[in-house]
Amino acid sequence: PHPHICYHPLNRYPSRPTVINPLPLRGRVRVGVNPLEARPMPNPEPETLDEIRAANQRFYDAFNTLDIAQMEAIWETSPRALCIHPGWSPIIGWPDIRQSWQRIFDNANLMQFSIRTLNIILQNDLACLTCIENITSVVQGRAANFAACATNIFARHPDGWKIIAHHASPGA
Repeated sequence: PHPHICYHPLNRYPSRPTVINPLPLRGRVRVGVNPLEARPMPNPEPETLDEIRAANQRFYDAFNTLDIAQMEAIWETSPRALCIHPGWSPIIGWPDIRQSWQRIFDNANLMQFSIRTLNIILQNDLACLTCIENITSVVQGRAANFAACATNIFARHPDGWKIIAHHASPGA
């Protein structure tokens, strides 16, 4: 069993484990405070923040070019990967996530992103980046401009930061 997965007897879907937070938080968490230790977190090195921003940009570059190989290069291709496209159900595991990106890329003629980063949270080898996606797209011959709020979670690997979760919701 995985330490962050609960095989709880009340889980209505025993074949689908329930993901839990191993240390639940009470109340609001202040910016700059490590909720697990309740003390100020050290300021991350600027180079580390630059690496995370660069990894995030590579993710959106893959999207802009509709290139599945580039998309695969930025993702952690593991069973723990998670993706929630706006209006879609959660997709867990790289093979299904890859298939979702391929489906999007196959139906799009153009996807251009302008990204505004709102926040980066760094905790050891995990980073959470929240941003606004301003999107111009042409899908099945129809042009659209819209915005989404996105959270991208990255894990540090020997070859750099890889995205392990992407969650985008309509609006900005």
